[in-house]
Amino acid sequence: RDRPPPAAAVATRLVYFDLETTGLSKARGRVIEIAALDPASGASYATLVNPGDAHVLPREIERLTGITRADVRAPGVPGFGEAFDGLVAFVGPDALLCAHNCRAFDAPFLAAEVARAGRRLPSGWRFADSLTAARELFAQPWVPARPARFSLDALDAFFSVGAPAAVSYTHLTLPTKRI
Repeated sequence: RDRPPPAAAVATRLVYFDLETTGLSKARGRVIEIAALDPASGASYATLVNPGDAHVLPREIERLTGITRADVRAPGVPGFGEAFDGLVAFVGPDALLCAHNCRAFDAPFLAAEVARAGRRLPSGWRFADSLTAARELFAQPWVPARPARFSLDALDAFFSVGAPAAVSYTHLTLPTKRI
């Protein structure tokens, strides 16, 4: 199954997650970093992922993410299967996993990588998209103001969350979850 199940109304646990990848195509790209945060406990899981020798990490992705070819090829960096097993151990069998742009990117990309690895997403995992939620919230007529954009940086500024000045939410997976 290529598409993950939709978000459930009730989940036993909320986990924010993010992926960094070698590109935008779930068919050709590979995951190079997985990060997750349990906001209730503050516990986190983060790992670089070795995409394998057949997959090149483009220079533009290195510039965008700060993750280098040397980083993902370093000794001890797991392949996707091992990294996914770590994510499953962290998240557990039942959870609502939330990511910004999850519907269009993170969940389908994760599902494609899981299938390639010969594994299955846990049946109790559901996915929610904070980008979709923000767009739907600000489309309501009773909302008095609206951000110009819906990126995490723009939402952070709009809500005055106050990300540390040195942190950009654009392509740092774990800080993304802290918003």
